[in-house]
Amino acid sequence: MIRWLVALATVAGMAACTQEVVDKPTTAEEFPVELNMTGLDSSPPVYTHGVDSATGIHIWTMKKAGSSKIAIVTYLQAHSDYIFTTRSARSWMTDMLPEEADVEWQDSGSMTVGATVTSWQAFDIDGSYRCIGLLRELKRHGEAGSQVNATQTAIVTMYCRPGMAPLDAAEAEQVSSAIRLKV
Repeated sequence: MIRWLVALATVAGMAACTQEVVDKPTTAEEFPVELNMTGLDSSPPVYTHGVDSATGIHIWTMKKAGSSKIAIVTYLQAHSDYIFTTRSARSWMTDMLPEEADVEWQDSGSMTVGATVTSWQAFDIDGSYRCIGLLRELKRHGEAGSQVNATQTAIVTMYCRPGMAPLDAAEAEQVSSAIRLKV
């Protein structure tokens, strides 16, 4: 199961793009986000970066797997008048998961960590992994066509662990607190 999750592509970012995006390896220093979370230490993270050739949308992804836990952090950045359609955390997670995944949606909500609101969606995969999806919108475009205040920069995160206890608001806040934008 952990291999299946690690193999997930940056589908969340791809859903926002108009052209094929080719991911290229990048480094932790170039990745715009830090993830400081325990239990994910057994393997080095894999970092990629891609750019949509038609829109200039940048997609950075970090995949980090521990012995049984995984985190995938995607940083999406649009420029000029390009925006991301307003979506829920659940919608982003749906795009990140393969169609054949047996997903059972759980609780959802939002929280404020620091000065930024983060929405979250708990879910189970194949009855054995408990997951949380986070959406943190960092920058908005005041006027972009018919969408006022639409997202231009966002962090989309998926964190999964084994176990029977579902993830809840408290664990969502722990995961969210571990994600920091580099200054």
